[in-house]
Amino acid sequence: MRGLDFAFYRLLITYAAGITAAYSFSLSFPIWIVALAAIMAFLAYFITSFDSLTRPLFGVLVGIFFFGLGASLFTYQTDQLSANHYETLGVKGKNALLTVE
Repeated sequence: MRGLDFAFYRLLITYAAGITAAYSFSLSFPIWIVALAAIMAFLAYFITSFDSLTRPLFGVLVGIFFFGLGASLFTYQTDQLSANHYETLGVKGKNALLTVE
């Protein structure tokens, strides 16, 4: 698992976990939680630069931020898109007519 040595992959997995959790458990994740996690991660960045004992705190806060970002963006997208939008239209096994308004 050499790919997990890169932070991008860990953040991408956390982001995808947020989307999956929001879809599976019908979470209504408000955007203010993401904003709070972003502010806390920003502040923790400056704290961790001075103290090596609080570096796991920064990692956890960034993980919470990306989890919340995925869940809140999924919630926002499903709230904004109507049931007959082409992205949410799930027709299987039969022909469907797609109309653009």
